[in-house]
Amino acid sequence: TKNSKRFGVNLSEHEMKQLVGASKRDFWRYVKSTYNLPLDADYYPAQYGVDDEVEAYHGLEPITGIRALIEDLQAHKVLIGLATTASQKRMDAVLDIFQLREAFLATTSDSEVSHSKPNPEVYIVAAKKLGVPPQDCIAIEDSDRGVQAAKSASMKCVQYWNGSKKHASTANLVIDDFGTLTYEQLMNLSSK
Repeated sequence: TKNSKRFGVNLSEHEMKQLVGASKRDFWRYVKSTYNLPLDADYYPAQYGVDDEVEAYHGLEPITGIRALIEDLQAHKVLIGLATTASQKRMDAVLDIFQLREAFLATTSDSEVSHSKPNPEVYIVAAKKLGVPPQDCIAIEDSDRGVQAAKSASMKCVQYWNGSKKHASTANLVIDDFGTLTYEQLMNLSSK
């Protein structure tokens, strides 16, 4: 990434794939350890350009089909939560820029947990905020780390292939188009 290159680190494509879904905290722990960066581990995340990244969201739209899926779930009175490895600042910016804040009854960011995905903590906290046992939740994920976290939290999981190369997944369902995902499909997952 642009941020790691500032410190003389050129991550391979394989490394980037392994780090998809990692929090910035885990990303920089990996980079510091693997590339023997000299400064304290907390220094590097503090240099991360969250404001630049947030600015890049302006003018974009959510992935096609997301709004329709949210509306479908809301029409069926489904409690919707957000569990993300993003920082609170980044999560808040995305929710506000895309005008999605009202869609989520509860949100949980990486800033609220001690362990990042693939640890299930963020999902367990989100389920608790919703007042729903984790095993009664269905996670929708775009990373292998997230799928692992959801499954470790005893949740069913849908994995969205966001343009990355498809490979074996432990998710209960894999999609590449949110326009094909419906309330009924999700309810079928929860009954299995």
